Amino acid sequence: MERRTINDYSRPVFLWADEAHNFLHEHDTDFQTTARESRVATVYISQNLSNYFANMGGGNKTEHKVKSFLGTLATKIFHANADNADTNRYASDLIGEAYRKEESRGTSLGESIGMSYNESFKLVKMVRPEEFVKLKSGGPRNNYKVEAYIHCQALAFPSGFHHQQVIFQQTKK
Repeated sequence: MERRTINDYSRPVFLWADEAHNFLHEHDTDFQTTARESRVATVYISQNLSNYFANMGGGNKTEHKVKSFLGTLATKIFHANADNADTNRYASDLIGEAYRKEESRGTSLGESIGMSYNESFKLVKMVRPEEFVKLKSGGPRNNYKVEAYIHCQALAFPSGFHHQQVIFQQTKK
């Protein structure tokens, strides 16, 4: 794919890998770093990060190799997943944190009446890991809607953030 001559009229090549953890090689990171300039678009689909870790042999370096590979993918889509330990925590960390305003009000009654108002900002996860478990996963039970979070590393959505919750409509059978 990368050895072909590329010009302005070259068509892109698509590499589509379902259950991609079964095909991942430790040198795929090298390929991914140059794929875009060779007009190669890749789609890697897997149930969770644990599958990648297991198929890369386990051990201390495995997590770093897998996360290095994932870092080369510009767009990531996260659907409903019960793998809180790895996948959902990774997605939550990737989406990041933001400051949220917290307000508190108080009133005291005694010899005198007192009122207070406090405002503070707290850094919190924008999407907590357990939120991925709650996403709709399609089918008649969910009115054929599949929810996901999309994260784009170089593209900000109209919200100004690099992630957005989306809904995909399934076709009814």
